[in-house]
Amino acid sequence: MQATQATFSVLRRVEWSRTLVRGGLFAVLGLLVIYPVGRLAAISLAGPTGPTLAHYVTFLTRPDLLEVLGNSLTVAVSTTLGSIAIGVPMAWAVARTTMPLRGLVKTLAVLTFASPSFLGALAWILLLGPQAGKLNLWLQRVLNLSEPPFNIFSPGGIIFVLIMFSYPLVFMPTTAALENMDSSLEDASRILGGGLWRTAREVTIPLVVPAILAGALLVFIEALVIFGPPAVLGMPVQYYTWSTRMYTLMRFPPRLELAAVMAFPVVLGLVGLLVLQRAYLGRRQFHVTTGQAQQRQLLDLGPWRYLLAAFCLVVIFVSVVLPFGTLLQVSVQRTLGNPFGWDNFTLWENFRYLFQQPAAVRALVHSFTLALGGVLIALGLGMLAAWMVERTSGLGTRTLPFLMLLPFAFTGPALGVALILGFGGAPFRLAGTLTILLLAYIIRSLPITFSYSRGALTQISPDLEEACRTIGGTWFHSLRDVVLPLMRSGLLAAGLVQFVLMFRELGTSIFLYTGGNEVAAVVIFDFAQEAQFALMAAMSVIVAFVNLGVVAIARRWLGTSMMI
Repeated sequence: MQATQATFSVLRRVEWSRTLVRGGLFAVLGLLVIYPVGRLAAISLAGPTGPTLAHYVTFLTRPDLLEVLGNSLTVAVSTTLGSIAIGVPMAWAVARTTMPLRGLVKTLAVLTFASPSFLGALAWILLLGPQAGKLNLWLQRVLNLSEPPFNIFSPGGIIFVLIMFSYPLVFMPTTAALENMDSSLEDASRILGGGLWRTAREVTIPLVVPAILAGALLVFIEALVIFGPPAVLGMPVQYYTWSTRMYTLMRFPPRLELAAVMAFPVVLGLVGLLVLQRAYLGRRQFHVTTGQAQQRQLLDLGPWRYLLAAFCLVVIFVSVVLPFGTLLQVSVQRTLGNPFGWDNFTLWENFRYLFQQPAAVRALVHSFTLALGGVLIALGLGMLAAWMVERTSGLGTRTLPFLMLLPFAFTGPALGVALILGFGGAPFRLAGTLTILLLAYIIRSLPITFSYSRGALTQISPDLEEACRTIGGTWFHSLRDVVLPLMRSGLLAAGLVQFVLMFRELGTSIFLYTGGNEVAAVVIFDFAQEAQFALMAAMSVIVAFVNLGVVAIARRWLGTSMMI
């Protein structure tokens, strides 16, 4: 009897401690996720005497703001279609054909993930600027033209840059799906008379629609609200998109109510897109893996495989080698206006001058500290939430995945506006501090850390935790001594991916920083605005090499599965 009472006492203590942890987790997520959304909604509906739709009416009756909506949709749709047109053929070539250099193409395309698109936009200014772009001047001279043929400061320039840095989001999931597909399905099509291209069009591609759709949705969302390329390529010619117009509304005098009106519907719309995607995929069957061991058959394209390889290498050259090679060249060039040669070469001068700038040094330290701190805190929250979802069934457990994934709907500018409204004033008064930037990095890291943690946890048998508790360990001991060591690879993958994203973060930081609290991406943006191209290039090279180094290390340790 006493043993039974002792057992019930232990169970009550365990349940009480779990309930306390669960309550604390919900409190933190409510503060980080629900509260900013609520503040956005409240400000967008706030009137002198109560809730009103007046701000929305103002928005809908301002032609300049409606024009911004059209610009953003044009950029997003065009970028999505272009990324599909490049990413899907490249994925098929790498995963399903005998194209030479498949491994190289796959590695370099994945490394594009580490290349921030706003740095690419800055590089293309140096290449295709209308007055002094290196490539423009070379084409003008070779083709004997009266003026440079391209102008990167245009809607077409924005779309081009975004496609070059967005296609990996389609390429990577599509490649994974094609590599896991049962090749007997394609064999059956060819036996029945389907040719190579018809089989690819009617069998292969339809079976990987979920992967293509998932990548395309990410591209669309990113292109719809991205800040960097539209800011450096569009704002100088008064071409505004959703994010850059929000940025101007937050300048002096700030129009917080209109910024909230622009941000809140975007958050709701992205939540709706994610729900529709899940509903669409949930109604359809896309089973492409049989579970049986098989030898994947690669298609022999004959001479066409060399043309396909050339296409892939040209895409990689244009998206990675050319722009970042240009940034590297400018970073070691004494004078930008003179031809590049040994007399115009310096290995350290621009970097030494860069590190003499207090803002640049502060920014690098801030970016590293904030990215590392934000990711570590988000990893703790993500791992704990994943454990609660997979190992418990208490009150609110089903709500946790929604709360953890909701920040996917927070675009950079929307999150920046929400945090200013929620935490900038009383009672928190965090405006202009590094703390508000840390909150932003934590919030943006939650979805990936939770997803990776949950994926890793589902591969661990609950019996191992039960064995720990059988010999006297508490649920906390089993979590610390059994679960965490076994989840190490998944947590490391999530941390590395998110560190890369946060170290180069611009879209939210540009709304939250103040003088003295700069981060690396903001300083690069400011250098570009001030036409200090040598400093811009040197800082860009540092950020790019840090990102490339982290991604390369992660790929070596963890394989390509760590990529999103």
